[in-house]
This record gives sequence, structure tokens and C-alpha cells, in this order.
Amino acid sequence: MDAHRANYIARCVERLVPMEAHILQFARSPWDIDNLKQLADHFHQIAGSSGVYNLAELTPIAEAGERLCMSMYQEQPDDIIVYWRNFREMISQMKNILEKAELNPEVKPPSHILHAAAAPQTVPDFREDVIVVSTDQNRLSALARVLEAQSMSVRGCSSWQQAKEAITSKFPDGMLICVPMTDGNGYDLIRGCRSLPGGDEVSIVLLSEEQGFLDKIGAIKSGADAFFELPIEVDVIVDKLRYLFERGKPERYRILSVEDDPDQARYIVSTLEDAGYHVLWQQDPSLFEEALLTFCPDLILLDVMMGDINGFELARFVRQNERFAAIPILFLTTQNQLEAHIESARAGGDDHLIKPVNPQLLISTIAGKLERYRIFQKLLKNDGLTQVLNHSHFMDFAQRSTRARAQRFTQVLTIYDIDNLKQINETYGFAIGDRTIVSLVQIIKKVYRHTDIIGRIGGDEIAVLDDSLPVHNAVEVARSLSQRFADVPHKAGGQFFKMSVSAGVTALNPDESFHVMVERAQQAVRLAKQQGKNQIVQL
Repeated sequence: MDAHRANYIARCVERLVPMEAHILQFARSPWDIDNLKQLADHFHQIAGSSGVYNLAELTPIAEAGERLCMSMYQEQPDDIIVYWRNFREMISQMKNILEKAELNPEVKPPSHILHAAAAPQTVPDFREDVIVVSTDQNRLSALARVLEAQSMSVRGCSSWQQAKEAITSKFPDGMLICVPMTDGNGYDLIRGCRSLPGGDEVSIVLLSEEQGFLDKIGAIKSGADAFFELPIEVDVIVDKLRYLFERGKPERYRILSVEDDPDQARYIVSTLEDAGYHVLWQQDPSLFEEALLTFCPDLILLDVMMGDINGFELARFVRQNERFAAIPILFLTTQNQLEAHIESARAGGDDHLIKPVNPQLLISTIAGKLERYRIFQKLLKNDGLTQVLNHSHFMDFAQRSTRARAQRFTQVLTIYDIDNLKQINETYGFAIGDRTIVSLVQIIKKVYRHTDIIGRIGGDEIAVLDDSLPVHNAVEVARSLSQRFADVPHKAGGQFFKMSVSAGVTALNPDESFHVMVERAQQAVRLAKQQGKNQIVQL
């Protein structure tokens, strides 16, 4: 007999003793609200954890008992004797179930719990295995060289059939698929991979020569994790693959679970720790604030019914703290009424799961919430389109840099602004305009060093703060970069076109604020625009 289940049965039998005492007190004083609440809490604890230990017969009885208690102190009915008999009958039924369970030691825990406990937890100790598929041999070789230089193991496939055989012979960690293909459909290849056992775990990036919106939708429908239009910088592809591989490493995340039922808490902690998460269990909700501030969780699990402080109140407390305002909150509760779901949403909850929750559902829900939270946290600092700093964080970082380093280094600010981008948006659509901005940022990243501060401070304004170049050298770098950008071919609607960029360059003067420097650089950009396309102005 499973030791955890045996211990749980023994604790339930012990719990029936105070429950019978509460029922006796109810017969003497039916309107003793505290007594009814304590009885309801006993029913609640059993309802929440009985299914976990393969005692699902207890769950509906305990849920009915909890509802009966709530009905008593909310509606105060006249037929007290009927309620008393119902309570007695419930205790008798639960006692019979527990006695049978004690006499039947061969009963095993639910299959989904066995599956969760027995699932091997493998920690990869090898390089990521990536299948690269391209009918263009030069592109295939170039991608393979870059990925191998990034410590990835690459299997190159020059046809649809080779890729299919590679997938079936050994399941990869990731796939890089270039379309179109000459002997098959790349979308079908993705769908076939996803249909196989474990196919959902493969990180798949699709590279396409087609640039229409419907092609992007087709990639999403087929199951691709990311879609890029060719040509694209290889560094961007590598960064995306690295990001996708990181998704499968939940050990980085901290989860705070507030649960007053020890049996339910053991189940939650065991399930999540087996999945690789770091879990802190807090039984007393009055100590929640201390746990929140010291543990700094990435996600919070809240029981709803916990005595004087309920989970909805804790959620509202979290949402009032700006530091934790965006953290995912999941409610785990036996309450499945519409009112409970509505209250969960009003309190700021991200999901409402009913106990006993299937471990796979719990882990999948948590993984999904954490993935969005991770992206959100990244976007707090980075611009969503270009992945460089957004306006507020660029201004913050650059201002701190000028204060700390202005006495020792020359601070030079360059602002790039794409010429006639509005016309491109109106002619070809905003998606093409966005791609043009991204292409400029990719060149800027290659020209400037990682130590330089790069940010998107406007629609098509990209700013770079450098602290080592003399201003005349910075002008030369800007001129070289603008020429390089002017040589890049862009494609839309089957046609190729080229773009240009103008720039303003300025150096920080002694005892000058960074904001004054920004205003002067923007003035330089305006003067460059007035002089025509592809101009560099220094002020």
C-alpha cells in the first residue's frame, strides 16, 4: 500500500473525530457561525485532496458538506433537523469509504499521478541537435557552419524526403526549415513532426522567401514556433533558437504556493518539483507578504478558502504592489461555481483550476503563463520589433552612462532616421516598413560594439550612445553605415527597392545634461532631412 495514501487515510479518519464534535455542537447551537465555519473547513480540506489519493468517492460528499455549511450560515433555514441528519449521514458515508480503503491495500494511486511520478526527468548533457533543411546548398552550408560554431549539433538535409528520414531516425531538439522546397511542402513537414509523440517539444523556426501575411499564418497553423522572411541575419536566427531552447528549462522559475491543506500542498510541491520548478509552500496566509518579498516568485498559486484570509484577498494585495503587478496568479480551488470564476477574474487571477487538478494540466498551465511572463519581462526593457532598448530604458541607461563616464570618455550620440518610411508604409504596408526598420537595426548591431547603448526612441529613430569614438570618427561610422544600408535590397509585392537613412551626430558638452544632448541630435537629424536623403549632420 502506498505510504502517502495510507498516511492520508489515517489523517482523514482522525479528522472525522472533530467533525463529529462540530456536528454535535451544531445540534445544540445551530447558529454558532464559528462552529459551522470550522466544520466547513474540514469538508473543504477533504474535498480538495481526496481525489489526489484515489479516494474520489469522498470528494462529492465533502463538497456537499461544505455547501451545506455555507447554506446554513448564509440562508439560516428553519428545517435544522434535516441539516443535522444530512451531516450525520455524510460522516457515516465517509467513514465507510475510509474503512474499505484501509482494508484494500492493493488500491494504487490514480494513473495520472503514477505517470507524473514515474516520468523520467532527463537533464540534457549534450549539444542541442538541430536539423537544418534547405534545397539551397550554399544556404544550408552557411547555416550549418554558424550553428556548429554556436556548439549545436547540425544534421543538414537538402530535400523534404531527407528531412523526413532524419526526423524519424532521431528526434531533434530543433529544426530550421527553409521554404519553398523542390520536392515537398515545408508546412507539411512541420505538421508531420508535431503529430509524432514528443513533437510538441521540438523548437521549429521557419525561413521563407515568401513575404505575404497568409504565408505567416500558414506557418503558425502548421505549428512553427517562429517565422522569418529571407534574407535575414543569421544572428537573429541563432538568438531565436537559443530562446526557444530555453523554454524547456523551468528550473529557473520560482513558484510560491499558498495552501492550508498539508495533503494538497504535498501533492502540489511534489508535482512541480518533479517538473523542475523551485517551490515554496506557505501554509499560513498571514505570513504571505514576508514570503512574497523574500522569495520573489515568478508565479503564485493560491488556494481560495483559507479561513480569515482568502485567496482573492491575497491576489488583490499582490496586484496593488507595482513590483508584482504583472506576476501570474493561479487559483487552485474546489469552487467551480460561476461566481467563483468571476471573483477570480476580478481579483486579478490569470487562471482558475479545480481541485484535484491533473498534474499535466497544472504543469502545462504554469508553463504557458510563465512563458508569457518571461516575454513580458523582456519587453519591459526591449522594443518588441527590434529587440534593442525601448525609449524609456534607453534614456535611463544612457543618462546613467553619461553621468558615470563623461569625465573620462567622450560621449557621442548618433540618431538614425529612415528616409521616406511613411511612403513605404502607404505603398507596401506597415509590415514591410517594420521589416525595413529591423534591417537597419541589424546593420547597426554589426557596426557598433556590444558595449554601445542602442535603443529605438521613435517610430523609425534608432539612437546609439558611444563613449570612446571622437565625434569626427563617429560621423565617419554613420556615413559608412548609411551607405551600407542604402545597398540593401528590400522586396515587396514581387518588386525590389532600396532605402536610405539620415543621421544626426553630436557630442556631450561639459556640464550638459543628457536630455540637451538628445535635443541637439534630433535637431541635427531634422537638418539632415532638409538637405535631402542619405545625409549626415554634426552639431
